Amino acid sequence: MLQQEVHENPFYASLANRRDAHKLTLRDGAWFQNGKMFLIPNCTLIHLILTDNHSSPIGGHFGFHKTLHRISQSFIWPKMQQAVKDFLKTCEVCQKYKADCMKPAGLLQPLPIPTQSWIDVSMDFIEGFPMANGHSVIMVVVDRLTKYAHFVLMKHPFSAASVARAFVTNVVRLHGVPASIVSDRDKVFTTTTPLSTQQQRSLPLRPSTGKLPPSLLTYFPGTARVQAVDEYLQDRDRILRELRRNMQLAQERMKSQAHQHKREVSFSIGNYVYLKLQPYRQTSIAFRGSLKLSPHFYGPYKVIEQVGPMTYKLDLLVGSLIHDTFHVSLLRKHLGPIAPTFPDLPPVADDSTILPQPESILARRKVQKGKYHPKSEVLIKWVGTPVEDATWETEWRFRRAYPSFRP
Repeated sequence: MLQQEVHENPFYASLANRRDAHKLTLRDGAWFQNGKMFLIPNCTLIHLILTDNHSSPIGGHFGFHKTLHRISQSFIWPKMQQAVKDFLKTCEVCQKYKADCMKPAGLLQPLPIPTQSWIDVSMDFIEGFPMANGHSVIMVVVDRLTKYAHFVLMKHPFSAASVARAFVTNVVRLHGVPASIVSDRDKVFTTTTPLSTQQQRSLPLRPSTGKLPPSLLTYFPGTARVQAVDEYLQDRDRILRELRRNMQLAQERMKSQAHQHKREVSFSIGNYVYLKLQPYRQTSIAFRGSLKLSPHFYGPYKVIEQVGPMTYKLDLLVGSLIHDTFHVSLLRKHLGPIAPTFPDLPPVADDSTILPQPESILARRKVQKGKYHPKSEVLIKWVGTPVEDATWETEWRFRRAYPSFRP
């Protein structure tokens, strides 16, 4: 094939007229330079050479320098370094299995500074206290502007209804219904707590002559008849302005420090990205000494919507048991051509850990470890993973973990 291309391509015919033609020699129908085969940039053999020296089992998916060194021992062509870089960037295996060595993606996004007290609150639970009158949990509700806090005793187990009832009794009754609640996405908050709070305030707090008054009225200087009241309210507004200004300065310092260790990444609608599932480490029945060799990313999947400044919604396959909105730190842009079909996401448990499901038994073997009797192992292909990701599992442990599995 190379000999035919040498005869048909006019570029090879013009090599004899180059200034460095004395460095080129024609041998066995191919051009050589300093003992290395000389190729043109659009030679059809270049892709095969790159694949054989990088993507093959012998190539081992090494990095740029090792791959370039291996190829340059036998071949040379113009802009060879750039060709190797472009090929490595679009290697699908490297994009899935190799971890990022760059700064984490996603700039800091501080919450907006509240304009009034008890309009924006944060809440969480402190657990693990010794039992006192049946209580061992403290629900903490903090006003994000004034930092005033309520500490509410709770009993285990607490439900969404009991949390909503305690929130209405200790916070809403005194300060009104907040516009936003910041939490850590606990199941108590993300299931029915907003609905329960709405139900709790629907009847007892329903206004009869209009909407609820603001929790903190804005004061206009000179409208109070008593001088002491006027001075007190002006001091109050001054303190609130100072609070917001100091919070703004603190946020700016926090952002400037955090952005030194982060990088800005954005995607467009229609881009294809890989999804990082390393936080949901696979729960395997056998200990793996080479977890870093497991895939870090899955996909690629299409970006269908930008939900927030740093969050994107992906077009996951139907039946994927995982939330379809992700932070940019869990995404990696796909480079190269798009494959016609994409692999399924692995099964995910309720706690967001990858739950492996066996698909078939590919092989069996006996393993002798020390003086003990040989153990029987089975090669398991897992659902949603390629054949090359099959793992050897101890047969008795596998049968105990999946008693209903029938190959």
